[in-house]
Amino acid sequence: MSQLPPSEPPSPEGGGAAEQRLLALLLLLRPVADGGDPSLIASVMRRVRVQRTLRELLGVLGGLTGAVEDVLRLFAGRPRRERP
Repeated sequence: MSQLPPSEPPSPEGGGAAEQRLLALLLLLRPVADGGDPSLIASVMRRVRVQRTLRELLGVLGGLTGAVEDVLRLFAGRPRRERP
């Protein structure tokens, strides 16, 4: 089995034109990221975590509801309908 060559650490000067362009764009974004209000960031992250948890719970609830529907249709002898 062939092994991959070890990756080279990025040079401080930047490699190619694409890397230099990426660094220039990231430097443009740096002042925007530095000026954030810590309380606003904490509030947004708290809401994101709550919404993510709710989304996961609703997904599980939807799957469970679909399974219960399938079982009820099986016992009732009705064919399963196609879902979009």
